[in-house]
Amino acid sequence: MELPDPIWFSLSTTGTGPGQGLNSNWILWEGGDLDGSGTSLTIANGNNSNVSIPAYALNVFGQLDSMYVGYSAGNIGTFTQASSSSVVVITDQMILGTDDCVNGAQGDVLLSAGTLYVTNATHTANLDVRNGMFTLGPGATLVVDNLILNSPCGHFIKQPGSILIMNNPPQLNPNYDADGDGQSNGAEALAGTGEMFLEPCLECRHAAARGIAVMRIDIGIEQHFLVGDGCAVSEERSFHFWPISASINSG
Repeated sequence: MELPDPIWFSLSTTGTGPGQGLNSNWILWEGGDLDGSGTSLTIANGNNSNVSIPAYALNVFGQLDSMYVGYSAGNIGTFTQASSSSVVVITDQMILGTDDCVNGAQGDVLLSAGTLYVTNATHTANLDVRNGMFTLGPGATLVVDNLILNSPCGHFIKQPGSILIMNNPPQLNPNYDADGDGQSNGAEALAGTGEMFLEPCLECRHAAARGIAVMRIDIGIEQHFLVGDGCAVSEERSFHFWPISASINSG
């Protein structure tokens, strides 16, 4: 299936579960709008499958309730978003692979350009990496409500120069290694290392310990810590956005 530019494509099915909406054998998305706000896209349901938004694609906008990347046992689903002007919005859930790490489906996502939203107004949308790899590449932006990495075969890589915006803290099994660097999630959390566990500044740790809301927003090389509606400090860091919970201990 090829979606050239310009085109407006609307899905009339109403099911949002895997296989209930659009099932992909192969989709080359070169432009146009895909309105699937009331349904789902399933990639690799019965065979290996690829959905690709190439770098040369223009005017790509898509909205779906759900996307399942890798669904049927033994198959691999791939979603690639490489156009800098592309925007894809998923309002309920994006699931990569299945829970069976040996014989289950595998899902791989390469977001190398453009913006992918997995979010809704109440911040309850889920990006659940069960079996496969989500790679957030330089120049790409991911906005996600709930990033879930609770499987030993689900991995998430944030490369330098990419933008990750989390509306809630990630859900990570402390015994697994979500970013594949050889250190468990729990060890990285304790050490304050890794892209997902960057340590807040001292002022922010103290503020969070007192129950004051803290956010960290990095723009370019300037890192701004916003504590409530008051203090802000900055130091050199890479681009990153992090909502910090009020349970962080002072140190």
